Amino acid sequence: MIAACVAVAPVGCSSSGSPPAPQTSSIRIVIDGETRAVEGRIVCADGPTGEVSIEVDPPNTAPGATVIDPIVVLDLTPRGDAPWVSLLSINLPDIGLSAGRYRTTGPPAAAKAGNTYTVKGQATVVGTPPDRPTYKEFELELTCP
Repeated sequence: MIAACVAVAPVGCSSSGSPPAPQTSSIRIVIDGETRAVEGRIVCADGPTGEVSIEVDPPNTAPGATVIDPIVVLDLTPRGDAPWVSLLSINLPDIGLSAGRYRTTGPPAAAKAGNTYTVKGQATVVGTPPDRPTYKEFELELTCP
């Protein structure tokens, strides 16, 4: 079993000096041509080495709360409009997908337009045997607040 731990700090600031609250937003996920609308709280953070960490938590998650099973975990290294994906995990009720730099499928393609990130590629279905993995085509689009 592979486990990932992501530590994030809120990006940006408000006029009061406190970090902004995560916003509930729509996230578009397409798996093998089937579009899935997902609601959740998007939290975006700059990491200590320049990476961007994005987490989508279930809709009624309290700001700042630790979530055991986020809907999406995405770690990117900025490269202009084509960031490098080091980790992507999509956790839906009926399927889990994993992709990134150290996966057998290779890193997915990513694009950035303003605060919107689009990630496309092939991901491993979580829970399939390592010697016979199953793959799914996917596309993820989300916007950081």
